[in-house]
Amino acid sequence: VEWGTWLERVYTQRDYDVSVIGLAGRLDPHAILVRYTTGNSRNFFNFSDERYDELIALGLKTVGGERKAVYLEAQEILAKKLPGIFIMDPPQLAAMSKGIRGWKHYPTYVVDVASLYR
Repeated sequence: VEWGTWLERVYTQRDYDVSVIGLAGRLDPHAILVRYTTGNSRNFFNFSDERYDELIALGLKTVGGERKAVYLEAQEILAKKLPGIFIMDPPQLAAMSKGIRGWKHYPTYVVDVASLYR
Protein backbone atom coordinates (compact mmCIF):
# COMPACT_ATOMS: atom_id res chain seq x y z
CA VAL A 1 0.00 0.00 0.00
CA GLU A 2 1.33 3.44 -0.92
CA TRP A 3 2.25 5.50 2.15
CA GLY A 4 -0.37 8.23 1.64
CA THR A 5 -3.08 5.60 1.23
CA TRP A 6 -1.94 3.83 4.40
CA LEU A 7 -1.98 7.07 6.38
CA GLU A 8 -5.47 7.93 5.17
CA ARG A 9 -7.09 4.49 5.39
CA VAL A 10 -5.34 2.90 8.35
CA TYR A 11 -4.00 5.73 10.52
CA THR A 12 -6.73 8.34 9.99
CA GLN A 13 -9.87 6.35 9.16
CA ARG A 14 -8.95 3.21 11.14
CA ASP A 15 -10.19 1.16 8.12
CA TYR A 16 -8.23 -2.12 8.29
CA ASP A 17 -8.33 -5.71 9.48
CA VAL A 18 -4.55 -6.12 9.94
CA SER A 19 -1.67 -3.68 9.42
CA VAL A 20 2.08 -4.03 9.79
CA ILE A 21 4.41 -1.05 9.47
CA GLY A 22 8.13 -0.51 9.65
CA LEU A 23 9.61 2.91 10.17
CA ALA A 24 12.75 2.51 8.08
CA GLY A 25 13.71 1.83 4.49
CA ARG A 26 12.24 4.96 2.99
CA LEU A 27 12.54 5.47 -0.75
CA ASP A 28 12.62 9.28 -0.55
CA PRO A 29 16.16 10.43 0.31
CA HIS A 30 14.95 13.53 2.18
CA ALA A 31 13.37 11.45 4.95
CA ILE A 32 16.78 10.01 5.86
CA LEU A 33 19.16 12.84 4.91
CA VAL A 34 17.32 15.61 6.79
CA ARG A 35 18.40 14.00 10.08
CA TYR A 36 21.98 15.26 9.48
CA THR A 37 21.05 18.95 9.11
CA THR A 38 22.37 21.42 11.67
CA GLY A 39 20.17 21.47 14.76
CA ASN A 40 17.98 18.51 13.79
CA SER A 41 16.90 16.72 16.98
CA ARG A 42 17.81 13.34 15.42
CA ASN A 43 21.32 14.52 14.44
CA PHE A 44 23.04 12.88 17.40
CA PHE A 45 26.41 13.07 15.60
CA ASN A 46 26.09 16.90 15.85
CA PHE A 47 27.14 17.13 12.21
CA SER A 48 27.02 20.68 10.83
CA ASP A 49 27.81 21.80 7.30
CA GLU A 50 26.38 24.95 5.71
CA ARG A 51 26.44 23.60 2.14
CA TYR A 52 24.79 20.35 3.25
CA ASP A 53 21.99 22.28 4.98
CA GLU A 54 21.47 24.36 1.81
CA LEU A 55 21.25 21.23 -0.34
CA ILE A 56 18.71 19.53 1.92
CA ALA A 57 16.52 22.66 1.85
CA LEU A 58 16.93 22.86 -1.94
CA GLY A 59 15.95 19.21 -2.31
CA LEU A 60 12.42 20.03 -1.19
CA LYS A 61 12.09 22.64 -3.95
CA THR A 62 13.38 20.58 -6.89
CA VAL A 63 12.12 17.61 -8.89
CA GLY A 64 13.41 14.92 -11.21
CA GLY A 65 17.03 14.91 -12.29
CA GLU A 66 17.79 18.20 -10.57
CA ARG A 67 16.52 16.81 -7.25
CA LYS A 68 18.58 13.66 -7.72
CA ALA A 69 21.73 15.73 -8.32
CA VAL A 70 21.06 17.79 -5.17
CA TYR A 71 20.76 14.70 -2.98
CA LEU A 72 23.78 13.04 -4.59
CA GLU A 73 25.91 16.07 -3.73
CA ALA A 74 24.54 16.00 -0.18
CA GLN A 75 25.47 12.33 0.14
CA GLU A 76 28.99 13.07 -1.12
CA ILE A 77 29.38 15.65 1.66
CA LEU A 78 28.26 13.08 4.23
CA ALA A 79 30.67 10.48 2.84
CA LYS A 80 33.59 12.91 3.19
CA LYS A 81 32.74 14.72 6.44
CA LEU A 82 30.26 12.84 8.62
CA PRO A 83 31.93 11.25 11.66
CA GLY A 84 29.51 8.30 11.74
CA ILE A 85 26.54 6.80 9.93
CA PHE A 86 24.24 3.81 10.27
CA ILE A 87 25.95 0.72 8.89
CA MET A 88 23.20 -1.82 9.37
CA ASP A 89 20.50 -2.83 6.96
CA PRO A 90 18.81 -5.87 8.49
CA PRO A 91 17.61 -8.61 6.15
CA GLN A 92 13.93 -8.85 5.38
CA LEU A 93 12.60 -12.39 5.62
CA ALA A 94 9.13 -13.84 5.23
CA ALA A 95 7.87 -17.30 6.15
CA MET A 96 4.37 -18.65 5.66
CA SER A 97 2.33 -21.74 5.04
CA LYS A 98 2.63 -23.38 1.59
CA GLY A 99 -1.07 -22.71 1.07
CA ILE A 100 -0.72 -18.92 1.15
CA ARG A 101 -0.57 -17.18 -2.24
CA GLY A 102 -0.22 -13.57 -3.42
CA TRP A 103 2.90 -12.57 -1.44
CA LYS A 104 4.66 -9.50 -2.87
CA HIS A 105 8.17 -8.61 -1.77
CA TYR A 106 8.91 -4.87 -1.58
CA PRO A 107 12.35 -3.19 -1.52
CA THR A 108 11.48 -1.50 1.79
CA TYR A 109 10.00 -2.70 5.07
CA VAL A 110 6.48 -2.97 3.70
CA VAL A 111 4.24 -5.94 4.36
CA ASP A 112 0.98 -5.70 2.41
CA VAL A 113 -1.22 -8.57 3.53
CA ALA A 114 -4.19 -7.34 1.46
CA SER A 115 -3.05 -9.43 -1.53
CA LEU A 116 -2.72 -12.73 0.38
CA TYR A 117 -5.17 -15.57 -0.21
CA ARG A 118 -5.46 -19.36 0.20
